[in-house]
Amino acid sequence: ADDSSAVGPLYEALLALQHRGQDAAGIITEDAGRFCLHKDNGMVRDVFGPAQLTNLRGSIGIGHVRYPTAGSSSCAEAQPFYVNSPYGITLAHNGNLVDLPTLKRDLEREFRHLNTGSDSEVLLNLLAIELFSNLSSPSHEGTRSVSPSSGAGAAPAPDCVDAAGRKLESLSAFDGKGPTDAQVILAVNELLRRCSGGYACVSMIIGYGLLAFRDPHGIRPLSYGRRLAEGSTEHEYMVASESGALNALGFELLGDVPPGH
Repeated sequence: ADDSSAVGPLYEALLALQHRGQDAAGIITEDAGRFCLHKDNGMVRDVFGPAQLTNLRGSIGIGHVRYPTAGSSSCAEAQPFYVNSPYGITLAHNGNLVDLPTLKRDLEREFRHLNTGSDSEVLLNLLAIELFSNLSSPSHEGTRSVSPSSGAGAAPAPDCVDAAGRKLESLSAFDGKGPTDAQVILAVNELLRRCSGGYACVSMIIGYGLLAFRDPHGIRPLSYGRRLAEGSTEHEYMVASESGALNALGFELLGDVPPGH
């Protein structure tokens, strides 16, 4: 979307998905490296008025409607959630994690603070941990391992190469920008290994963009599509828990995020 329109499609998509959750609604956008967030209990039309929508600036974002399956009905547990380190990461998810108490104890041992009983916050912190651990891992700049045809989070080739076919070795880990594709893929693969259950997630990372991934068994649905941006020859992309939301906004359905991707 252009610099002012991300919140419009997000709001319309949440209206199309209102039947999936009536407990709470939330939208987060990124504007020049800062998150703009509004969420509260209630239906989409009650949570978002003109003033709230105006303040959600930026060309990229995530929206969520909640039907509580874990935690409480407090507005603090409305999604999306975010953490500031590393980079700035936000996440919304649909599904349930198995063995949540064990995962929470693991997070406590890694000095991560959980403010709610939501398993979405657990997923977010696990992703943050794995991304942080990859700051000292090999960084494969110049490679693109994620594509619409293979699905978000597709596994990279054994060797990462540049455009000339030269193998890339370890580079500096953190340069103040967002993570590389290789670092994101490593983090998601480790999260998939640690987490059992059915879950479909959409995340946004400052300096990187949108990330979508799905549990290895594909229990929860996750579709993605694209449409031409208004007044442009370039495409804009959308990921949703139901393809109907894509169709309602005029997005061409490209497919489902494959299980474990």
